[in-house]
Amino acid sequence: MKCPKCGAEIPNDSKFCAFCGSSVEMPPTQTEPPAEEMKGDQKEESTKGMADGPIKMPKNDPVEKEAKKRIPHIPPIEPERASQKQAETLKTKIDEIKREAVLRWRTLSTFGKIATAAIAAFLLLFMLALMMGIGGSKGGSSSKPSGGKVLTANTTFDEITPVVSATATIEPSTEYAFMTDAWNVYIAKAVSSNVIKVESWHKSSQSDKKMKLRGDLGSFKIDDEANGFSWVDDEHTAFTLIIQDKNNSEVKKPTAVVFTINTSDSDTDKGTDYDKKIACYEYVNDDWHTYRAIALSDHLVKIECWYRTSSGFWESHRFGWDVGVIDTDNTNTDFEWGDEQHSAFTITMIDPANGSYWKEEKLTSFILENEGYKYSTVLSFLGKASEPEEPSKDALPEVQETETQPAETETTPTETETTPEETKPVEITEEKKEPSVILPESSTKLGKDFDMKGSSTVYYINVDGTKNKPTLKEWGSAVVTDGVAEYLDYLKDQGCTVTITSYEKRSPYSGFTLYETYFDVKNETISWDMYLCIEDEKYVEYELDINLP
Repeated sequence: MKCPKCGAEIPNDSKFCAFCGSSVEMPPTQTEPPAEEMKGDQKEESTKGMADGPIKMPKNDPVEKEAKKRIPHIPPIEPERASQKQAETLKTKIDEIKREAVLRWRTLSTFGKIATAAIAAFLLLFMLALMMGIGGSKGGSSSKPSGGKVLTANTTFDEITPVVSATATIEPSTEYAFMTDAWNVYIAKAVSSNVIKVESWHKSSQSDKKMKLRGDLGSFKIDDEANGFSWVDDEHTAFTLIIQDKNNSEVKKPTAVVFTINTSDSDTDKGTDYDKKIACYEYVNDDWHTYRAIALSDHLVKIECWYRTSSGFWESHRFGWDVGVIDTDNTNTDFEWGDEQHSAFTITMIDPANGSYWKEEKLTSFILENEGYKYSTVLSFLGKASEPEEPSKDALPEVQETETQPAETETTPTETETTPEETKPVEITEEKKEPSVILPESSTKLGKDFDMKGSSTVYYINVDGTKNKPTLKEWGSAVVTDGVAEYLDYLKDQGCTVTITSYEKRSPYSGFTLYETYFDVKNETISWDMYLCIEDEKYVEYELDINLP
């Protein structure tokens, strides 16, 4: 027979194994007849034994001992202690698996160890991702934004705690906008004094400037606390609202955002408050992103991100998304005006939506982009606020009180000799104008290609090759466009000296030529410089930068 412990062949009458020393004495074998051959009383006894519980093995049975060693015993678990017992049981199982794994690991080859480690790592990452996904789905079940506070736009500036008021109203027919990213903008229209309708607009490509209406996102009662409507300022230029759009990952879950008053009905750059007639401050972060700050009111400033998809000179920036709003009178930021004239301001900030080119907070300087603006705020642009009046330069001095004659001593002009008051001729002095750069007339070929005027540069661009199509022309020692040549001749006619300070012509590959020229222009009162870049391939493209002194 074989030893039940180690499996070695031993004599049938052995009581102990000669190889492992274990007892091999077996209990007497008891056989039962098949159930169908048992008598009724025998069947009853057998069934009774099974009902009372499992058949008990003889004490000190080696098979039972071996089974106990290989199969962990799990005692009955009381309901109230189920979780604790299950945890302990799981730990025991894990410990056993660990021991078994160690033994098996030692027997593996080097290749086997590497393969096993790779599989284990993959399974671990998969389980971790699965658990995070489950946790995220649970966390998103709430219908309200987490924290109960609203962070302006991209969580850049101050926190706003909405204060929903049952008496809050909104002016019918007014429009507000919020742009989440380069593809989506939401337009809120007041249909009554307490209901607003929100439209969803989108575009399919970042290079598009025009937005298309996707449909109505929904209608919201502003006195319903669940909608999170609250005015940000007393002038009603901005408000908070909880929106949700399953077509937009930025607001796929209920999200509190800030809508700002809308200034344009155009589908191009829809949702922006930027207008050349309104004071605007500019900060250039990189070749692709420019930030514009527009004053909504005397103390509320909105910051927008404008982007372009190419760093080439021919592509201008387009409205990208809302960064946030700043209450200059009540802010936790380090916002500070640069001077009393409000020609610049500084603030430490970051734009999380521009993570590729803006990775950490930094002090930024916003400089007035359009010094010749007409309106200082959006409110005044919309006619809802008046511009501060400057004191009149020819205001008369205060009239000093003089002693008057008593009433009883009234005299007529014929009774009193008077000396005619000496009059002095009024001197008319011509207001002295500050010297300014001579720009191309709007009716000229170059003037028709006007693109924009920044704080320090005026841009003229033509890249479409169809409208106002430029052609190449020699001027002095350089190659320019016909419109630029006309402008240079005009400057000379106005008494200016035009000097080519640098000229370069390159052909990086066949069929493509690049021309770069720098100019100095001056007259008796002022001087400035200009830069011209021309690309000649399928058709002529150019950009002329006139740098203001």
